[in-house]
Amino acid sequence: MINQVPENSDYIIFPELLTIGLSATFGIQDASSVIRIDEYTNQYRELFRSISRKRKQIIIAGTHLERRDNEYFNIAYIFDRNGSYVEHKKTHIFPAEANWRTSEGDDLEVYSIGPVKLGIAICYEAEIPEISRILSVNGADIIFCPSYTFTEAGFWRVRHCAHARAIENLVYFVHCPTVGEPGGHPCRTDTVVPVYLALVTVLGQQMV
Repeated sequence: MINQVPENSDYIIFPELLTIGLSATFGIQDASSVIRIDEYTNQYRELFRSISRKRKQIIIAGTHLERRDNEYFNIAYIFDRNGSYVEHKKTHIFPAEANWRTSEGDDLEVYSIGPVKLGIAICYEAEIPEISRILSVNGADIIFCPSYTFTEAGFWRVRHCAHARAIENLVYFVHCPTVGEPGGHPCRTDTVVPVYLALVTVLGQQMV
């Protein structure tokens, strides 16, 4: 699918919990299998480092559930054109994430990567007005929002909040949701498939 993205796009974004489907490789699909996707962390990083270098594009590679010491974090990675990366730990987790022993991050950073300054608001973070406000005050021109919701209502909740944050702060807000039939167990790969891509060409003023 990524081969269909124009190579003149400055940014590519994937949805939240992009790797959650890998939990199916552990057999029983429950909270314990979700946190085990941390075992794929190195492969996940190397895959997107390789793609960003090859395509010479900036990739917001969705998010990945990762273990740090004795805690798990929902982490968004931003890969630069040379394969280097920065990360953002989700600061406000959704109640369901607590069942996965997910901890909250503490930092909200604005990154000068590519032609503009950007911030990250992962899914539920878009519903917290202060997060987008802090990012915009600190210079963000675009706020990227990878999201993963279990229901259609959840999708619209994040989408409408994205509209509100864009208007409140006079910034571009790029929402990248999952696709597929909503509902069911979040570990099931046949319910919601996180493969939606959003592309952004800033200098050409193209927003998709």
